Amino acid sequence: MDLFNESNSAKSKNGSDLNSLVKQLLSKSLSEGSIKKFVYEPRYNHPDTTYQQFSPDFEIELNNGEIIIIDNTTTARHDRFKQKQWDAYGVKEHFKAKNKKINYFVVLPNNDSIGNDTSRDKEIRNVELEQSKVRGKEYFSMIDDIIQLNDLISLIEKTK
Repeated sequence: MDLFNESNSAKSKNGSDLNSLVKQLLSKSLSEGSIKKFVYEPRYNHPDTTYQQFSPDFEIELNNGEIIIIDNTTTARHDRFKQKQWDAYGVKEHFKAKNKKINYFVVLPNNDSIGNDTSRDKEIRNVELEQSKVRGKEYFSMIDDIIQLNDLISLIEKTK
């Protein structure tokens, strides 16, 4: 049981570290004028309810007025992406009711930081597989794309 708790504790720390890294990046982007604003841990309700059950990690308003929602994860497992699909659906419905279109991205660490030394190659393959599903025409997805941290930085830089 102790090994299980240590493993979960390490995973929780990795997720927290990724959120902290993204928050630092967004704070820097805000101070440099690269984005208009961001909200950490926003919560949204479906238009038919009041309960705020949808919980991505960040809402970002870019300088061009575009709103992007990002949901971070440190692992590229299929079941994790299926969970993120539900939040993407709910958040998009929330904004749709306000006549706003958003883009919803799942953000992972860059290849050199994903997983650990023994799982990295598998994690990278999983990222590529899930990206091909989301980007393809045969797979229904509410997630607009699965990107890595360096892609998020590029996306922000393009709208400066």
